[in-house]
Amino acid sequence: LVVEGGSAREEAAERMLAGKVVGIYCSASWCPPCRQFTPILINFYKSMQARGKPFEVVLMGCDHDEASHTAYHAHMPWPALPYGAPARKDALTNMKASLTRAQRAQQTELRNSP
Repeated sequence: LVVEGGSAREEAAERMLAGKVVGIYCSASWCPPCRQFTPILINFYKSMQARGKPFEVVLMGCDHDEASHTAYHAHMPWPALPYGAPARKDALTNMKASLTRAQRAQQTELRNSP
């Protein structure tokens, strides 16, 4: 995981996340609702950290290029999956496939409803 607002320092995910509740934050700099929600999540995250709660957020950036991903992550206090990480790419591909299947199912349901 890349930590400290986008620095190149990486830490082992197992050590960093052990025993914590982990939220995966899928977000992108080009997404207006994401940019609106990020400060809210930052405040929540900081309050959980200040109270010593075993809570962590991991950014799974959805930006289209590494420079945008790095710049966006620089404003966040939590770690991120590296932009080029195979796990990030696989997860995004699987999410898109799941959304497509769900959308098709919903469209079929709408067509078949009276």
